[in-house]
Amino acid sequence: MNAISNGPIYEIRLTPIEPILFRDHRTARAGQDHDLKAQEPSPHTIFGAIGANIAAQYGVPIDEDEYTWMPLSSVLGGFCNVIDQGSKKRAELLGYMYCDIENQPWYPWPRHIQFINRYGTIRVGELPRFRECKNDLVSCTERNMEFLLENNLHENEEEPTGYISEAVLADILMWSFKENQLLMPENAQKGINYLPTDQLHQPEMRAGLRMQYSSNTAETEMLFTRPYRRFFSGVTNEYRWGSAGFLAFYRTIGEIKGKLKAPVAFLGGDRGRAIISYKKITPASPLQTLKAKIKKAAAGSRGFFAYLLTPAVREERWPEVDGHKPVAAAIGREQVFSGWNINRSGQHPREIRHLIPAGSVFFYAWNTDEKKELLIESKWLEPLSDSFRNSGFGRILLGVWK
Repeated sequence: MNAISNGPIYEIRLTPIEPILFRDHRTARAGQDHDLKAQEPSPHTIFGAIGANIAAQYGVPIDEDEYTWMPLSSVLGGFCNVIDQGSKKRAELLGYMYCDIENQPWYPWPRHIQFINRYGTIRVGELPRFRECKNDLVSCTERNMEFLLENNLHENEEEPTGYISEAVLADILMWSFKENQLLMPENAQKGINYLPTDQLHQPEMRAGLRMQYSSNTAETEMLFTRPYRRFFSGVTNEYRWGSAGFLAFYRTIGEIKGKLKAPVAFLGGDRGRAIISYKKITPASPLQTLKAKIKKAAAGSRGFFAYLLTPAVREERWPEVDGHKPVAAAIGREQVFSGWNINRSGQHPREIRHLIPAGSVFFYAWNTDEKKELLIESKWLEPLSDSFRNSGFGRILLGVWK
């Protein structure tokens, strides 16, 4: 039995009320060659905001003392402030994505897909081809993967700065989309197949003064700026005010009881406020319709691929899925993630880790006589690494390639 069937699953909406700060939590000091730049939130940021809000529902402080935490142990499992000790006996973040003011989800673009921008209109290019790695230099560079992915060069090819709809993602995961398929209609505000990033959030730099904490005074001439994100808001089709935010799937050990007492969660580096809502999923299988389409498309496929719905921690070896080694990959530029541990021994920074970004793809070949639908079912929204399962790192959706 896989992890996402062991306990109730909640669809959770996080709607920022104010600009939110997302960064990697490293210090920024002169001479350390480091800028405070905006980046995507790590899964642990989303996971922590939800867990802390559930604790607030029960009036329990975030504390590693087992007696203090006892009222939550039947809901979230045992207290643990270490992110690389994954366990199915604790709550898990199964994945998340952005959602617009209409509550429609939007997904990271798969890195193996070619995007062509012609006069501001985004289209899908040709399907990638698999070329055998026969050259020793190439093989070494790719760490002995069997194939390279390649496309014909296109003068208008670019990396998109937006997100794709579930319908387009379904075509890509089924390996059935058509070349030059239109992604962004002339009126981008509609957001039918492609949504530009500025329709979800926009950067907002905020200035601050460096503080001398021993005397609680500001240090003169020590200014800095930090990159906040102001989430897009507007009037919905139902003539109400809405805001973009996050849609997450969160599995608990036991059911959350009682009415919502703390409708505000605290998200990001400066504990920005976000409205939070919970809806129990019945039946307990997120993205079930999408999964059914992929299982149906598995017949006649040569292999499957793991699409990263959330960033994955980069480990020493390329990730295997159910004993399968990757034969090719399409990976985006790595990010870094750190954060802080807070326990009775005091605050201290976590180890800096490198993240493979969401949308990255790893390809695998089917084994002879393999039960394809069973593998898709068992690995749907599972993590690439069990060590980081609870915080939601490396959650995957499976597709097929032909």
